[in-house]
Amino acid sequence: MFRPIRFDTFSPAARARAAGRRLADNERGNVGMLFALSLLPLIGVVGAAVDYSRGSSASVQLKGATDSAALAAAQKIGAAYSRADREAAALAAINSNIAGSTLIQTFNLRVRDTNANGVPGVEVQADALVETSFMKVFGQSRMTVSARAESIAGVGNNVEIALVLDTTGSMVNDMPALRQSARSFVETVFSVSNNANVKMSVVPYVAAVNIGPNINPAMLDTNVNSAFHGQNHNWRDFGYLAGCNPDPNAPPGNGGGGWTPPPDPGSPGGQDRTGALTPEVFDPVAKARRFAAELFGVKAARADVTPNTIAPVSTTTYSPGAPYVQNGESAQLPQGFLVYYRCWLTNPGKVSHFDLLRRMPGARWKGCVEARPEPYDLTDAPPSAADANSLFVPYFAPDETYVETAGGNIPYNNDYLSDFHGAYAANNGVPPGWTHEWEWGRLSNILKYDGVNRPDIQEQGNRVTKGPNAACPDEVLPLTSNRAQILNRIDSLSYWPGGGTISSEGVMWGWRSLSPNAPFALGAPYGGTTKKYMVLMSDGMNSLVANRPNSSTTLLSEYTAYGYLTAGRMNGTTFPASEVFLNDRLARACANAKAQGITIFTILFRETDATARQLLRNCASRPEQALLANNGAQLATAFQTIASDLSKLRLVR
Repeated sequence: MFRPIRFDTFSPAARARAAGRRLADNERGNVGMLFALSLLPLIGVVGAAVDYSRGSSASVQLKGATDSAALAAAQKIGAAYSRADREAAALAAINSNIAGSTLIQTFNLRVRDTNANGVPGVEVQADALVETSFMKVFGQSRMTVSARAESIAGVGNNVEIALVLDTTGSMVNDMPALRQSARSFVETVFSVSNNANVKMSVVPYVAAVNIGPNINPAMLDTNVNSAFHGQNHNWRDFGYLAGCNPDPNAPPGNGGGGWTPPPDPGSPGGQDRTGALTPEVFDPVAKARRFAAELFGVKAARADVTPNTIAPVSTTTYSPGAPYVQNGESAQLPQGFLVYYRCWLTNPGKVSHFDLLRRMPGARWKGCVEARPEPYDLTDAPPSAADANSLFVPYFAPDETYVETAGGNIPYNNDYLSDFHGAYAANNGVPPGWTHEWEWGRLSNILKYDGVNRPDIQEQGNRVTKGPNAACPDEVLPLTSNRAQILNRIDSLSYWPGGGTISSEGVMWGWRSLSPNAPFALGAPYGGTTKKYMVLMSDGMNSLVANRPNSSTTLLSEYTAYGYLTAGRMNGTTFPASEVFLNDRLARACANAKAQGITIFTILFRETDATARQLLRNCASRPEQALLANNGAQLATAFQTIASDLSKLRLVR
């Protein structure tokens, strides 16, 4: 039974406190009710925003699918086709593009023939229903999105696309995403064109590009006449005549005076420092050796250019005489080899990469080529015997050696062969009378390519590679309209650790794959109706991989298309200077390709460096054609965006 409270039994202060409590209780109840009521419009606003975002995404998907449908239907214009054929082509294209979509479940498609100024065309209109998530609360369970596209007969014919893909070691965790993204790109582009008018090339690149071993030998510098054949590595002196003094006015035996150390090389700026990745990543214990059944992997179709190094090696007795030696000291000089400043045994003037390959059992030329001398490294000029510098030099990473330290020998990154000729093993690999030049001598002595020393070759992708083809990636797929062949090549791509990233070589071989000129000569002539595109995907800065055991300054870097850093072809012998050189090469390669009418799209993946971003932005034909991607999903979106843009470039509206 409710019993009223008598206020007069309380003191004035108590009555005030009680009144305050009653007021607070009433206010809490009112606020709670008001808050609950206010949630309804708030939920509606948030829900509408979420569903609007879903609708926008669905609209983008539908627009891309409709563009593809219009282009596919336009391929069925002509006396041989009916309206039903165009409708079927449009339906197949739109189904292919929205397959797997979580947003678009049902759609209506209308295909209408058009004729503007006597030019037949086709118009495609699509409407799709998108299920809502939050707006169902307010009775709206679906929304409608629409898209329209029109194409005319003949539009989109003759398209050539080079897919230039960075497969350096820093892609170790992202190759599945790259393969899937590139595969989807190919499927989209081919579905848009109905397979009839598109050709593509696939150009994987690292610090060099593999154009394949089956290139016409006439396009290769087999006679060592190119300015840089055999000079990307300094085949210098490798033995010293004991007691010899090149300066007879100096004290005996001083070896020719002092030595000036090279400048501090600095450090590589890029991510691809993969020449010495941890065993946990590459499992070097499980080395794979691929030795050919025949003695030599490169067949000799000509006489050797390099003097003989296979036993027996003909020698003559050499002595510089007085006053260079005091007691008539002499040594055995191999035929064809040279003496430098009277005291040093040095290699011949011509060292053929093919000859050295043939002198290693089981070795072969895989197909990588070195960068041509300037200006040919930045043009698609065809190779010609009339100018040896225009020919392509077969890539050859020399056998490296080790650095001797108090704690033991520390190998260079690509030590794959015994350093000593079998006949001269007792004399540290040099002929009688010569003293071994230690590290340089072991590195430069071509007598070790003796037809007997069997190399330790590792050429499997996804591993640190060793041998004359170190860091030589997967082979280029030349321009083809074979969709299955393109997809198979993409599916087989591996990452290739070592060397570094030289994007200009990727761009140049992407351009050459589109060129009407040799070595491929598969592209349509410039200036015609064929549209040429390049998609350049890179995941980092142009940079080399350091190769400096015990801080050695002998090589500095791993081997690349421009040789070792110490060869001096990259604007000096420091890592920062080389990166400036390689960035300039990329900028100029892009500019030259665009000047020939090639439209370039770029994708920079997982790289935040401002210079790298600006380089790829400038490389693209337009700023909006330079895309960024920070993860696998964004990489897929970038490729699809480019595929959609290619379609739009071929649509009427």
